[in-house]
Amino acid sequence: MNFDQTCLISKDLEDNHKKIRFMYKEKPYKEMDSGWRFFSGDATQEYVDNADNLLLVTLNYVINNVDSSVEKHLNSQIGIAYERENANDDFIKSDFNFEIEE
Repeated sequence: MNFDQTCLISKDLEDNHKKIRFMYKEKPYKEMDSGWRFFSGDATQEYVDNADNLLLVTLNYVINNVDSSVEKHLNSQIGIAYERENANDDFIKSDFNFEIEE
């Protein structure tokens, strides 16, 4: 895993110092994109659909400044999603379905 690769995080994680409660990995869009997308789990769909509410950061930044508990899942395959009920729970595989572009 290249921790200098980029990912998207919802801005509320940064603004409100929240831990990640939902994450998924899609097919990377560019060479330096990890494919990971991280969310607080309590933002509305309208909020996360607004590009102004997303930040492009490195995986290293996420581990060191947002939530280090995601690190053990970063080698997961494309198409996986994880969630947790509370910020201090362990992540479990989610049944979240999203399309994976070929």
